[in-house]
Amino acid sequence: MSSEILPPGFSVAGGAFEAAPEARLVVDAETVSAGLAGTELTLVDCRSDDTLPKNYWNICPDQYLLPGIAYMGVTTDTTVVVYGADVTAAARLAWVLMYAGVEDVRLLNGGFKAWQEADYAGQAGAVMRTPASWFGRDEPLHPEYLVGSDYIREVVAGLHPNVVIADIRTRDEYLGCTAPYDYI
Repeated sequence: MSSEILPPGFSVAGGAFEAAPEARLVVDAETVSAGLAGTELTLVDCRSDDTLPKNYWNICPDQYLLPGIAYMGVTTDTTVVVYGADVTAAARLAWVLMYAGVEDVRLLNGGFKAWQEADYAGQAGAVMRTPASWFGRDEPLHPEYLVGSDYIREVVAGLHPNVVIADIRTRDEYLGCTAPYDYI
């Protein structure tokens, strides 16, 4: 995998994608509860419900994405911990935030279930944050995190031998037996 498209703190060793010892992307419930050593945290719940639009997984164009993130009260300097019922939605949002330029993004290891199993309190309902007037950048910090089909074709053709394609779909999705995204 090309090191220029890896999140900070990750590397490829022997063909395997692994976190470097200093990697901070995944964080446990105890660390989040303690506040990451006094850091003010923004927790983002990625558990979905029927009120979300069908295509909420799709990334918005940059001219809407960065102001949209700022509207949620998140800037490049905000420490964000993302969690969900499973890691898929949380990881996707973490990737989008890193792509945009949020400098400190974490995934709650084990998601909301791990939080509950650690006996930490939850809160019902949404917490409204004060919108930020500016995200902190006018363009994404890491446009290299977003690749298109031409790049993938080059990888498949062997033009980027150090790149690994990782598919997060379930086996049934991969085989075409199920398709949870009926809008695509």
